Amino acid sequence: MKMRIAAVTTFFLLVACPSASAEITRIWLTHRAPDPSRIVVNWQTAQPGNSVVRFGLSRDCPETVAVEESVTLHHVEIPLAKRDATYHYRVSTGDPTSGDAAFKSYPTDVLRVAVAADWQGQPKLDAILRDSVHLLLAAGDHIDCLHRLCGVGVKDRTRPYGESLRRPKANLPEEGRPSKTEPDAV
Repeated sequence: MKMRIAAVTTFFLLVACPSASAEITRIWLTHRAPDPSRIVVNWQTAQPGNSVVRFGLSRDCPETVAVEESVTLHHVEIPLAKRDATYHYRVSTGDPTSGDAAFKSYPTDVLRVAVAADWQGQPKLDAILRDSVHLLLAAGDHIDCLHRLCGVGVKDRTRPYGESLRRPKANLPEEGRPSKTEPDAV
């Protein structure tokens, strides 16, 4: 009987309890310097670990850049050898690996930039999609009340920013999204 209880308890712990692995919670892109031939891939994990980015011009992501340090806030700068191209990438920390993602490298002719501010009102983002921008700049005032959302004395105040990054997806139009073959909106 004791063996059966131990087996059931072990099964419950393995199935129902989350592992202590470095689950990837959010990913975003930034720049360290005004250099269009490089971009920084950033992500967060609950547990510390090394930082690995697999990337390339094809979905199999043949190139790799790794940073050997045990951190929860990861920053890996990758080279962008080609302009006017779509790069595919995924990140990993230990066993967990993100899903596939993609971004456009900078163009050789016209750079399309959008500046967004005051996202508290959850605006519709149709125009940004239609314009097929290369760079989206955040001009601030994205979080209603950081102290109220995080609580007094909380030092890690990144959660509301992560939620604001996810929130605009709900405001994207379900129909009429421009495809790669449609001409850019004027």
